[in-house]
Amino acid sequence: MFFASAAPLFFAAIDPSLMMWVVIAAIFIFVVVLPARKEKKAKEEMLAKLAKGDRVLLQCGLIGKIAQLRGTDVVVIEADGAKLSFLRTSVVGLYVQKDEGGKNSAAS
Repeated sequence: MFFASAAPLFFAAIDPSLMMWVVIAAIFIFVVVLPARKEKKAKEEMLAKLAKGDRVLLQCGLIGKIAQLRGTDVVVIEADGAKLSFLRTSVVGLYVQKDEGGKNSAAS
């Protein structure tokens, strides 16, 4: 019987504006922080799995094939054969070319 009567008193003692800020903070965590953490983890896994010969898209818009991986650097060969060195973190993702129907085709 004590617990049933104590619960309303507890919530009555909390300032409503404080409860509003707690709710806003919880929404912020679920909408912004958790998805960003999940995306960061996925990118770290993708960067760890990069291998020689993978076609990648870089932040600058360049698409190329990985020629060499050196620690934090990646050497990319672009279409005209130029070898360029970038930081591994500048890789946005693996490049998969889409055909005219919008379906993914094998990267060549």
